[in-house]
Amino acid sequence: VYAPVLVAAPAIELAGVGRIDDPERGLERARLDAHDARVGHFVDGLAALAGKTLAFAVPLPWTGRCDGSIEVDSDRVRAAFDVRTEGSTLHVEGEGSRAGTIEGATVRGSLAWKDLVPASVLPLFLGSAAVSLAGEVRGPFDALGGELSLSCDRLLVQQLREPAKLVGEVKLGGERAADASIEIAFLRGAGQLEIAAKLEKEGLLSGRIDGRVDPAVLHLGDGVSSGDVVAITGTLGGTLRTPIVMARARAARLRHRRVDADVELEDFALTVELDEGLRVNASARLGSGTLNVAGIV
Repeated sequence: VYAPVLVAAPAIELAGVGRIDDPERGLERARLDAHDARVGHFVDGLAALAGKTLAFAVPLPWTGRCDGSIEVDSDRVRAAFDVRTEGSTLHVEGEGSRAGTIEGATVRGSLAWKDLVPASVLPLFLGSAAVSLAGEVRGPFDALGGELSLSCDRLLVQQLREPAKLVGEVKLGGERAADASIEIAFLRGAGQLEIAAKLEKEGLLSGRIDGRVDPAVLHLGDGVSSGDVVAITGTLGGTLRTPIVMARARAARLRHRRVDADVELEDFALTVELDEGLRVNASARLGSGTLNVAGIV
């Protein structure tokens, strides 16, 4: 018995032709089309096409919109679709085997910061340019490999005075879901930061932060800072959805100039902790006394 199979959802159509009384043969041909559909509905259609629940190591923009198609014939799968949110766009195109192995799919687009970081810390990145993304993925659908490149020509962070440029590489697959290396270089040559991150297949995040910056880069309130180079170290933890970041900036001597006063600081330390919120603590020796400042952003 041959018959078409239709599954309806808002702006989603899944159609196929094949034997419905022989599970081993299944559909001979199938096509999944999305027209301004929600990403979540598109993934539901993809799961129906694959005949199994799909798992993803990274969070998806479930309420974003999607246009495109996936075609399946006797032994091949071809796909081309676009995903968009209010500030992000992503185009994916490629093909693979019906057994579920992607032989080569290109990915390119731009990602808004609100689609990359938790809402609680989004104000820190206001004014930053979108992150450009390009690369290729391949391998079994449930264990993708590949390489992606990231770049942001203008990164603005609330605690830093100078704009920076971000470049990075993400390697997918292997023992972990992903390994990322990111470099943040300040546009006026005031130093740089290096971030190395690992995403485990269980969704856990780990990594480190290292760098050296000119003290003039730090936003320490009114005025401008000068003095010894500031060393920055830190760690990453948590998950992509709820990252935990602990960073510490240290300098032996700093001079902070304001309109009404100059302040000489020794053993300066600035600690930033990001969990559900952002906590900032600063300490230093000031003359014969000590200075301690703490706040929550």
